[in-house]
Order: sequence, then structure tokens, then C-alpha cells
Amino acid sequence: MYRRMKKDEEAEALLNEAHQKFSANIRKIAEERHMTINGMEELCGLSFGQISKRINGHQALTVYLLVKISQGLGVTIDSLISDG
Repeated sequence: MYRRMKKDEEAEALLNEAHQKFSANIRKIAEERHMTINGMEELCGLSFGQISKRINGHQALTVYLLVKISQGLGVTIDSLISDG
């Protein structure tokens, strides 16, 4: 049981790290393109809340949202969640 808890903690840490990188990278992209969340919402086909809540860490990222955002912004998913 301890082993499973350890793996769960490691997975949680990796998800948190990816989310932090996502937030930093999406802000950087927006700044470089002089874009607001409103501009992103139109390009990505997502609502303001869907994007904002992920950027601010209030909701978990999903593969679906990563795909929609990467396609809308013309970047790879890897560029959204890796070191900038």
C-alpha cells in the first residue's frame, strides 16, 4: 500500500509541475502575441472560464483542452507543458 501511495504522490507532483509550466508558457505566448484570454477563447474555441481556470490552477488540465489550446494557438502540446 505504501508503494501505491508513493506512486500517487509522484504522479501528483508531475501533474502539478506540468500545470505550472502550462500556466507560465501560456502567459508567455499570450504576452508575445499581445493576446488576452478573450483572444485565446476565440482561436481555441473554448470559453473564457475554461481557459482562465486552467491558467490560474483552479481546474485540472485535460488532454482535450490541451489539444484545443495547442491547435488554436498553432503550437505543440509539448511546448505548452515543457520548460520554455
